[in-house]
Amino acid sequence: MNPDAATKALVDAFNANTVSGQRELYEVIQSTRSPVVFERWRHYETDAAVESGPASEAGASVQSSEMAHQTVLTTWKGSEMNATATHTESGILADAVRDANAEVIEFVEGCSSDAWARRTAEEGWTMSMAAAHIAIGHLGIARWLHRVASGQDITETPADWEVLNASDARYNSELSPLEVVERLRVYGAALERYVRDLRYDQLTTSAMWLGRAWTTAEITRDIAIGHTRGHLAHLVDAAKVEPSE
Repeated sequence: MNPDAATKALVDAFNANTVSGQRELYEVIQSTRSPVVFERWRHYETDAAVESGPASEAGASVQSSEMAHQTVLTTWKGSEMNATATHTESGILADAVRDANAEVIEFVEGCSSDAWARRTAEEGWTMSMAAAHIAIGHLGIARWLHRVASGQDITETPADWEVLNASDARYNSELSPLEVVERLRVYGAALERYVRDLRYDQLTTSAMWLGRAWTTAEITRDIAIGHTRGHLAHLVDAAKVEPSE
């Protein structure tokens, strides 16, 4: 299947269960033209087809794949600047997603060239791969949130993660800090917006994953935010290591 069509089918499924829809998320994916992003999202193609059936031709139109990445980035940066914290649980969680991602961006922007050339001790990844993994993870975790908010179990396994991470490493191991920061800003804003649009009943909906029931709120707090902060800690530790003589 054409990657564009596969990705759009996934986002069409998202549209049925979110306040603002995920048309913007599709535009982000389109604008990156990144093979690894398409590969990651094709992983869910079968499940998406079962859940939503044929993509509706009457669905919301999406911008052309020719749309510049900077256009999407500028749009969402403006959205972030205008956003205000809410007293709803979804707003609080969305703020936490945003803040954790901002910490990663701050770290990458301040990372020296020497530190950027190192590897994380835990995964053995380049700093580029580890930081980009956080960014790409925002998109995958948005998918998990959608499944749980819809009452559907997460079917991905640790073995699947290993395959996806190996795929990511082929494309993301030698990115510049600027390239990683752009991905973090855009993908992080997409996840933040998805979380912010969740209703209370969606936050409290639960589904099975890795042998236990998780609510959408738990996935957001423990996985979305925890994943970001966990890998950031690995990056920070790697940057502190003194180079060997």
